[in-house]
Amino acid sequence: MFDLSKVSLSVFLPETSEVEIASACKAAIEKQMYSVSVPPTWVSRVSNHLRGSLVKTTVKISFPLGVDLPEQKFLACLSAIKNGADEIDLVFNMGAAKSEDLLTLKREVVPIVNLCHTNNIKVNAVIEIHLLTIDLFEKTIHFLESVGVDRIATSAGFKGMKQPTISSKDFERIQSFLKSSEKIKLVGFGDTSDDLAVFLKTNVEVVEIDHRKMLQ
Repeated sequence: MFDLSKVSLSVFLPETSEVEIASACKAAIEKQMYSVSVPPTWVSRVSNHLRGSLVKTTVKISFPLGVDLPEQKFLACLSAIKNGADEIDLVFNMGAAKSEDLLTLKREVVPIVNLCHTNNIKVNAVIEIHLLTIDLFEKTIHFLESVGVDRIATSAGFKGMKQPTISSKDFERIQSFLKSSEKIKLVGFGDTSDDLAVFLKTNVEVVEIDHRKMLQ
């Protein structure tokens, strides 16, 4: 039996219903999971369902592409916080990272980090690791750490991107780049029970899995 206190349930299908949201929240509370992760449209309802429990409400901002304007991302974070978010997953501008445009990245990420930390909320920076060279990947992680991001969250993109899943080698590479090797949120791995078991045995802080697979 797994220790599920590190596990976040992801509920992200466009056809997600209120019944599915309620079911995911109920399971997360019963199994004493880390959080339920949703898009901004569901944050208020998830927060209400989880009220009184230790399970957090995590909200993904600018998911999946991260191409919204910095001002839009900031307002989305502000709204999510007002509606009960406990943690933010920020999909940042990968094009800026690939272009080594630190000014654009700072303009986007720093105000959100400051907003969240003022409200005692953690920020996880979502990085599509297979879109960057190893050198740029390392530089981006160091930049994100330098501006106060709390965790690096992996991603394998969405189905249309056809990226490989996150492997143990990817995980170890991220650890080697971070000053605090445990500050990782793992998303986009194989999603089987065996994959989950492997990563739960590491010092990763959070592992996110699709609620449909977890509740089967």
